[in-house]
Amino acid sequence: METVIFIIIAGLFVGLIAGEIAWTLVITLLLLVGWNLFYQRKLLGWLQKGRNAPPPEARGMWGEIFHMLHRRQQSHHRRKKRLAQMVGRFQEMTSALPDAAVLLGENGTIVWFNQAAKQLLGLHRSTDSGQRIGNLLRHPLFLQQFNTEAGEAGFNIPSPIDENISLQVWHIPLAQNQSLLIARDVSQQQQLEQMRRDFVANVSHEMRTPLTVIRGFIETMIDSQDPDLEAWIDSVEMMAQQSGRMENLIDDLLLLSKVERRQEQRELQQVVVSSLIKEIVNGGQPLADEKGIQVELELDDELRLLGNERELYSAFNNLFTNAIRYTPADGKIQITWRQNDNCGATLSVVDSGIGIPPQHLNRITERFYRVDVGRSRDMGGTGLGLAIVKHVLNRHNAQLKVESRLNVGSRFSCQFDPDQVINAEKRVAV
Repeated sequence: METVIFIIIAGLFVGLIAGEIAWTLVITLLLLVGWNLFYQRKLLGWLQKGRNAPPPEARGMWGEIFHMLHRRQQSHHRRKKRLAQMVGRFQEMTSALPDAAVLLGENGTIVWFNQAAKQLLGLHRSTDSGQRIGNLLRHPLFLQQFNTEAGEAGFNIPSPIDENISLQVWHIPLAQNQSLLIARDVSQQQQLEQMRRDFVANVSHEMRTPLTVIRGFIETMIDSQDPDLEAWIDSVEMMAQQSGRMENLIDDLLLLSKVERRQEQRELQQVVVSSLIKEIVNGGQPLADEKGIQVELELDDELRLLGNERELYSAFNNLFTNAIRYTPADGKIQITWRQNDNCGATLSVVDSGIGIPPQHLNRITERFYRVDVGRSRDMGGTGLGLAIVKHVLNRHNAQLKVESRLNVGSRFSCQFDPDQVINAEKRVAV
């Protein structure tokens, strides 16, 4: 800039001496334009040679421009090299992963995928890059989940290259309209889980017959009033009590095995929940009366569920039985069934019982998990009731929410989605 100002001032001085200021300024400006065009030409030639060419020699403003551009070019080159190294390391790491990883761009187009994606999803780099993932994975559940908002929840689909391979898939949103698709082979886990369920079901079924025979003989001995058995009557009654506990345990194991079989076809029907709850309460009322427990009902008779009545009966009955079991004498139980603000529905069982410590709330639906082992056994629990509730609700697209305070009581809420709820308006529409 100083050079340009110096040339203009020199031109004015020469014009004043020569007496031709206008022509001198024109000539000076033409020289400046030519000078700028000369260095612009040098700049264009340098840029065309590439980043390895040294910057042209220049003075003044153009020298500073060449120097600044050269420094930025070198800095950009170093940053690009670091990014390329990071991308290379990332690709090496993801290629070693057993899980399939697919980077998706806008509208679900495939940008990149690792080696496991070729093996599990059947993707080919030469033909599938740039294709929409929905055009290659045509499973209905995948298309349904993929078209919804991406999230952290996973879902299972069979592999497109082998239906015997079960994949658990996650669709995770990223920045700039991109997302990441992760697929994991869970076939072995599902096989082991199926073997466990079959084992429990088979063993429970085989134990039922001999246990029934043993219990029958014990009851016969108790009812016989044989004088020779008077000395053993306490032992025989204890045997009857323990055999009854074993029968309850086997019944719960068989029921849990049944509700865990998601692939089993079920008959869905409109369930009048208010009538179901009244039936359950009538069945447990003698035990509640024995402890002096007051049972209050607030039920919407017009609100129904689409589901399996036997399974829902088991779940709701377990909640009510637990409430009676863990509520002290002269306590109170409230059962409500009503519609939510989101047009779903909630069944709540609130008791004034002993409560559950906070550290146990996340585990109480596990099989055989007990907060207090001795107390639970004394009260006749099998440790499977809440596990049955959880699986039944899962099969009905519902959730179990638990709130509890020690020595105050607990609230067990079964929250059903609007799709499962049938109210009066829906019945009229049908």
